[in-house]
Parts: sequence; structure tokens; C-alpha cells
Amino acid sequence: MTVQISILGLEQMGASIGLALADAHDQVTRVGTDKEPDVSKQAQKLGAVDKIVFTLPDTVAEADVVVLAVPVDELRFTLEAIAPHLKAGAVVLDTSPVTAQSTQWAKELITTPDRYFLTFTPAHNARYLHELDSGPDSAHADMFRNNIIMITAPTGVDESAIALAENLAKMLGATPIFADAAEVDGLMASGHLLPALLAIALMNATAGKPGWSDLRKIAGSRYAHIASLVATGGTGKKPAEEMLNNRENSIRALDALINELYEIRDALTNNTSDVLHSKVSVARSEYELWLKQRTTGKWDEGLKAPKLPSFGDSIARMFWPKRDKDKDARS
Repeated sequence: MTVQISILGLEQMGASIGLALADAHDQVTRVGTDKEPDVSKQAQKLGAVDKIVFTLPDTVAEADVVVLAVPVDELRFTLEAIAPHLKAGAVVLDTSPVTAQSTQWAKELITTPDRYFLTFTPAHNARYLHELDSGPDSAHADMFRNNIIMITAPTGVDESAIALAENLAKMLGATPIFADAAEVDGLMASGHLLPALLAIALMNATAGKPGWSDLRKIAGSRYAHIASLVATGGTGKKPAEEMLNNRENSIRALDALINELYEIRDALTNNTSDVLHSKVSVARSEYELWLKQRTTGKWDEGLKAPKLPSFGDSIARMFWPKRDKDKDARS
């Protein structure tokens, strides 16, 4: 008997999850769909899914686990479309960067008992930090290996669903971390949304403005590195939905950036070179430390990747965790 994991959205995130589960083919059937048929076919060709289905209801009808890897501006529609078709016991895991908002939508839309919703927010493998493409060609089986996946569970979610999310994270090679939705959204605002906002501001402050006809010809690698983040922000027809649905945290992150820019501006205005030299030196040191830790996975708190169980053992614990507990209690 195999377990069906349906992946909705087969760009980099969804396809990477599918690839990471490829070795569990004897226990897991990976069903996938994407609004773009060519993306679906490409993901299947890469081996990220076993089967493609082209409608949302049919994709989730027999699913034990549904993984949402869709753009934020499609998230509510997707939840609304699949909610009536989820079978009893199904667990929906959302990978979007808007944890609190997606949880609220799920509360409104998934109202049938015994259907469970959790958020499932992965960090990417450090070796792929500089990749900007978000399509299925940039998917990797080890995308989440030796990193963390933050999991939030709304009140009332059955503990078997929580155990499932935890074990799935381990199967992907990651360390599961349970967190509050507000905490996750705050982290995502600073680490995911703020860089995109900075890139948007840079482009809008320079492109098409006086001097652009010459600036565009000489702008170099610094400009290109920051400007390229415009392409990695929210996808979909409404790319600002990520920010709008994590608005308060985005504002706080922007305020912190603006305050820092004002301090730099004041130092330039007053020609206080020691302040500027210090800010540059501190920033470089912090960057080097972060990059070293992020690359090696060695943090001050000693976070370690879990020793992974065999696929057969992990599948058993994923979908029958209560049965294991009952067995232990009888022993």
C-alpha cells in the first residue's frame, strides 16, 4: 500500500519536494499538478512526480498529504478549490511565506472535520543560495538537506497530523522546528521579503530617471546582484501579494532598513568617516560569519541535522504515529 502525496505547484519548491521523495517510490506515490501544463510535463520528465493530473479536485481527491507550493496570489483560490474534495484524514501543508494569512484562509475554507492544515516553511540548501531561477529546472533532490523546516500547527490539529509533518521534514533531509505563525512571518519578512523590497526600490529609484540612459550602460556587478532580486520576489499575476499578506512585518522590516539608511545618510552628511568605516566593517564581518554558518550548518546553538530513518520506517511513523504509540503502551 502506497501513500499519495499530491504536490500543487511544480516550480522549484514543489519539484524539489518531489525529487527528495523519489527514493521512497515503493511507499509513496507522487501526484502533481501545475497551472502551466508545460511546467507539469517538465517536472514529470525530471522525475519529480510519478503522475500528472490537470485538475485540482482530481489531484487531491485520493491524497493523504497535499503540499501547496503555489504563488501567494493563487493560494486562497487553491484552498477554496480543493477544500470540498479532501478526503477524511488528509493533511494539507502550505509552503508559502505568509503563514498567519494562509492559516486564516484555511480556517475559513477547510471546515469539514478530520481535514488538517499546517504550514511548512523550508530553508534552502546553502549550495543553491545564489540560484535565481525558480522554475522546475532549478529543483534539487537535496534542496532542503541539512537545513530547517519551520512548522506551525493551528489549535485543534490532531497530533498525528503534526507528527506527519515532522516526519516528512525529516524525510526531506531537514530538521523540523515548531514555531509560532507570528514568529515565522517576522523571519520571512526580514529574510525573504525585505531583500526583494530593496531591489524594487533600487530599480524604481534609478531606471527611467535622469541619467538612466548612461547609468544603464555602466551599472556593474553590485547593481546587477541587487537588481536581480526583483525577479525572485512574488510570482503570479499579483507579485506584491506576499508583502500585502505579511504587511505588518514587512513594514517593521522596512522601518529597520530605513532607520539604518538614515544613519548612513547622516554620517555622510556630517562627514563622520569613523561611523561609516565602522558600519562597513561590521556589515562585512556579520556577512562573513553568517555565510560561513549558513554554508557549514554549524550554528552557535549546535543545531544538527537528524539521523534519517529508512524510508520504510519513516513512512510507517508518518501515517500511523498513533498506532506506534498504542503498540508501545501495550508493550
